[in-house]
Amino acid sequence: MDRPVHRVSMGDPWSRQVHPDIASERYTQSFDVERLTNILDGGAQNTTLRRKVGTYLQGLETEATYDADTQEFVLHSPSITAIKWWPGDLGRSATHALVQAQLMCSGARRGMHAFIVPIRSLQDHTPLPGITVGDIGPKMDFEQTDNGFLRLDHVRVPRENMLSRFAQVLPDGTYIKLGTPQSNYLSMVVTRVELLLGEITPLLQKACVIAIRYSVIRRQSQLRPSGPEAKVLDYQTQQQKLFPQLATAYAFHFLANNLLEFFHRSYSAILNRDFSLLPELHALSSGAKAMVADFCTQGAELCRRACGGHGYSKLSGLPSLVTRVTASCTYEGENTVLYLQTARFLIKSYLQAQASPGSTLQKSFPQSVAYLTAPDLARCPAHRAADFLHPELYTRAWAHVAVRLIQDSVHHLQTLQQSGAEQHEAWNQTTVIHLQAAKVSCLSAEAKRKLFCFPSRLACWENPSSAIIPQPCSVAALISLPKL
Repeated sequence: MDRPVHRVSMGDPWSRQVHPDIASERYTQSFDVERLTNILDGGAQNTTLRRKVGTYLQGLETEATYDADTQEFVLHSPSITAIKWWPGDLGRSATHALVQAQLMCSGARRGMHAFIVPIRSLQDHTPLPGITVGDIGPKMDFEQTDNGFLRLDHVRVPRENMLSRFAQVLPDGTYIKLGTPQSNYLSMVVTRVELLLGEITPLLQKACVIAIRYSVIRRQSQLRPSGPEAKVLDYQTQQQKLFPQLATAYAFHFLANNLLEFFHRSYSAILNRDFSLLPELHALSSGAKAMVADFCTQGAELCRRACGGHGYSKLSGLPSLVTRVTASCTYEGENTVLYLQTARFLIKSYLQAQASPGSTLQKSFPQSVAYLTAPDLARCPAHRAADFLHPELYTRAWAHVAVRLIQDSVHHLQTLQQSGAEQHEAWNQTTVIHLQAAKVSCLSAEAKRKLFCFPSRLACWENPSSAIIPQPCSVAALISLPKL
């Protein structure tokens, strides 16, 4: 289904990032500014704006054709497969949608652009002419969100309703490009970053708190003859289940904070028409969202199981956490698709490193994959187990594994292409190994050093816990090594 659509939602915390774009363009709008401002900025109804996106963006069928005579865009869903499907709050609540559509103007197809489209009356909330909208039915969770569908039948909106930060259409239909086509993906990027901090990681954190508190209170059997019943948390097997999840929750919190900082830095550059960081930002946010969603989903379920029968009871709060975090593996990009987006960036970066070795490359090479330019680690320098407590060692170990898998991935791809396979076929035949390389890279040493470096800033705190906080990040890194 044709899914990309922004929507006005009731109190959705995932949408804060869209407001600056709306605010900067609001002065150009021809519709009722005060009423729309109330809708978009969270006035009396505490409404916000967000974006819901499908996977195959280039294949969007919804069209926005510019009519120069009336200075309007005509938005139309040409087929049943062009129906927008899944956007939250679209089913019953939203009054406006920010719809992604293929822009047609001056006789040419201009790619995906965003348009503010009124979909329900502000007087009686009925669908407006040309709008077919409704609820898609019950789901595994998120029942409070009325996910819906939307079909547009030659719906006209003013020219000013197109968001125009990176592209403009003049009254006569002249198209002016102000950015790269990839700039259309920015809202997806920031949504993923915000989700890591505001939705996905907190679900694992809550599951850890519930399971560990339960394990402190619950007593079962004896650790020694004639002794009292032991706390469940005293058993090593319970510690092995829960402590890695707690460490992972801390690590992901710092990772998300650091990634958010990188986004702000990249976005500042983008506003100055410098798009050089956008590919790296897209790759990092895609891989991080997929990795965090996978680990948090597995971790929350493990916490639920660690609570025995009580974990199966809805009164524990764990079942709802598990079903909610499970959705994160699908929304804002299915995880396998996102990993493969990261894989494309890794392959391109590796080939760039091989083609342009030397100091010139170091200045322009993406820092998150700088390990691709480092000398190969011939053998592990550790002599005893305690050596692995040093971040420098396990980060090098992670980097070594990542480089070897990326090398293997590129080798298989090039071998198929050299044997005569077309590029798309060679890619499809090697996606499994690309997927593994991307997963390891997301967990790699260099990425952890850069994305988990946030705890090191706590050293300046006059707080005893500042010396302890970095330890969970090391635990999270080390427990993942045996899984490779």
